[in-house]
Amino acid sequence: MNISTQGIGRSRKSFCLSVLISLILSLSACATGDSKTGTGAGIGAVLGGILGGTTGDKSGKRIALGVLVGGAIGAAIGHHMDEKDRQRVAESLEKSEAGETTVWTNEKTGKSYQFTPGEEYESASGNQCRKFEQEVIVNGERETIDGTACKEPDSEQWTLS
Repeated sequence: MNISTQGIGRSRKSFCLSVLISLILSLSACATGDSKTGTGAGIGAVLGGILGGTTGDKSGKRIALGVLVGGAIGAAIGHHMDEKDRQRVAESLEKSEAGETTVWTNEKTGKSYQFTPGEEYESASGNQCRKFEQEVIVNGERETIDGTACKEPDSEQWTLS
C-alpha cells in the first residue's frame, strides 16, 4: 500500500501521527486485559500529545514524544490504583493524623496498601498540602513511594505528586 502525504500540512501530519500512536498504545493495552492500565495509557497518550502539540514543534516529534511519555505515565498510574484505592488515599489525607497509617487490601486486585500522611502545611501558592509515604505490596514485592498531596483552596480533590 502506498500512502501519499503530499499536500497535507505539517500540523495535520503531526495530528495524524499523535492519533495513530494513541491508537497503537490503546490497542496494545487492550491486549493485556488490564482495563485500568489501558485507560490510563489512552488518556495519558492523548493528553501528552496535546501538550506536545502546544510546543510549536512543526515536525511532530514533540507530539510523538508527548504521546509516548503521557501513555507510559498514564499506564503506570492506572496500573497501581483503582477508584476505591484513590478514595482510601483521599480519606486518609482528610481524616488521619500526621504519622497515622491507614492499611487496606484491594479485594479485586489483591494489592495491599499502607498510606501515611505527614503534617499539613500551606504551600507558597496557598494550597493545602501534606507529604506522604505510600507502600504497595504486589505479589510479595514491596514498593515505597514518597510524595506530596495538595489541593487548591476552592477544591475538595487532592492531587498526588
